[in-house]
Amino acid sequence: MSILASEPRTEPAVNHFAITLLALSISIPPVLAAESPKPTPVEDKSIKMLQSLKGEATIDPALNEKARVSVVFESAADDTLLRVYKDESIGALEIRDTKKLSERGFSTFKAIKNLQKLILAGGGMSYVEATRLSECKELTTLYVGGMKLTDNNIIGLKALTRLKTLDLLDAPVTDKSVDTILKFTELEELNLSGTKVTDAAAKKLLALKKLKILQLNNTKVTREGVDAMTDELKKDKRDTIVRW
Repeated sequence: MSILASEPRTEPAVNHFAITLLALSISIPPVLAAESPKPTPVEDKSIKMLQSLKGEATIDPALNEKARVSVVFESAADDTLLRVYKDESIGALEIRDTKKLSERGFSTFKAIKNLQKLILAGGGMSYVEATRLSECKELTTLYVGGMKLTDNNIIGLKALTRLKTLDLLDAPVTDKSVDTILKFTELEELNLSGTKVTDAAAKKLLALKKLKILQLNNTKVTREGVDAMTDELKKDKRDTIVRW
């Protein structure tokens, strides 16, 4: 008579990880998307006016509370700016094609009295037009990489000493522009990618003590130059990010 050993009884496997996730999904309510800030009656009037001029206008909560309206124009001429310059709700303006703007139009920017952020592209900017732009006293963010600024023309911007962000992407500027850029002592972000700056100029920019991000992609700056800058930043115990 043979005796067969019975196999040990096993319980079905329990996936404790799956149960935990299920419990979490039940107990934690879904995260609701942040609502867009609602415009005030004055801002709503501004937005409707800008939309009537074919502008895309929204509220940007990152702007100063006194002027939160941000507007984008695919293209704009002098007459467009002459119709909006008295609007004190406008804090940010982007014009993607500036070919229709003349010196008269550039003179109008200063009249947008609460303008904090300006993005211009698709055209050019002369020295005189740059000087007109530099009269925007509240401006802290300026993107003019698509405006073909030269070493001579950029000098016209030297009065913009409140700038915290300056983007000169692909501008045909060289080391000669560094002396002008060093006047912007409040700069926190500077984009010189696509320009013709070299190691010597890039190292001088470390004199901007508030600089947090420096972009030098596709320039004449070398690996050796970046390493020298990094060493100096470490020695000064600064956390400036250099992108190359």
